[in-house]
Amino acid sequence: LKGPTPEELFQTALDCEAQPEMLPQAAESYRQVLELAPDWAEAHINLGVALYQMGQIDDARAEFSSAVRLDPWNGISRYNLGCVLEEQGEIEAAIDHLRRAARAMPGHADVRFNLALAYEKRGQRRLARERMRATAAQARGRDRVMRRAERSPQDEPGALGQPASRHAFDRGVL
Repeated sequence: LKGPTPEELFQTALDCEAQPEMLPQAAESYRQVLELAPDWAEAHINLGVALYQMGQIDDARAEFSSAVRLDPWNGISRYNLGCVLEEQGEIEAAIDHLRRAARAMPGHADVRFNLALAYEKRGQRRLARERMRATAAQARGRDRVMRRAERSPQDEPGALGQPASRHAFDRGVL
């Protein structure tokens, strides 16, 4: 008999993730995915997120590290690993991963914000303030674009007016 494919198991895990009480089942489904497809970086990332949300920080760190090893340019895995490292007090390593995440995802405000917090923890208050200001400016710019995107094209000539453009700003991690 043929069992579920890695893609089917991944979808099952995604469905379980939506409900906090189902996180253990999501984690188990991601583990099954990784038994069949051990090099699937996104499965490592999502398993890491589920483990993190269940309070299994060391296991989450291991999954994020695996994802970084498999796909070094993946900004989400770098961001998640940086956040875990910062939480565990490994500020230098956290800054390294958060910097790389910022390069991979330059428009992601959470990355910039957490990088600023890590600089502050390292004692670089001026650099942290500069990063916070840049993050705030980026957020204000995003808010302006969002307001324009929500308007009808008839309200303002040249307005974006395309709800689909909003999705570029709705991504999140952890």
